Amino acid sequence: MFFAVRAATTLVGGASFDTPGTGWRAVFQLAAVVILAMGIFRARNSRSCVGIVAALYTIAAIAELFHGSDLFGVIPVDHRDRVVHPLIVILAVGCLLIARRRPAPAAGAQHGKTSVSPQS
Repeated sequence: MFFAVRAATTLVGGASFDTPGTGWRAVFQLAAVVILAMGIFRARNSRSCVGIVAALYTIAAIAELFHGSDLFGVIPVDHRDRVVHPLIVILAVGCLLIARRRPAPAAGAQHGKTSVSPQS
């Protein structure tokens, strides 16, 4: 939700698509929203989707260390980004570590339904 709200308010507020521009930041955030939504709607892909977002934000956090004002000359970086990007990585990796303890959802399992076998 954070990505979607921030991206939408940026775009509605008249985002700039100059380089660097806030419109490009909003596109980056919307891409993360789409990837995570794919993981929500296709449960067996959820770990992969979280991993992709973690990788993207890891790259962003590392790139900010070397050029703190923008990402690759396109996406502006502000003081919030320097906190939020590493936090997203930490949360995503934490989720992946927790998920490792649980088996991946079966292709046919939906919404927590499980099959119960009769006991002898």
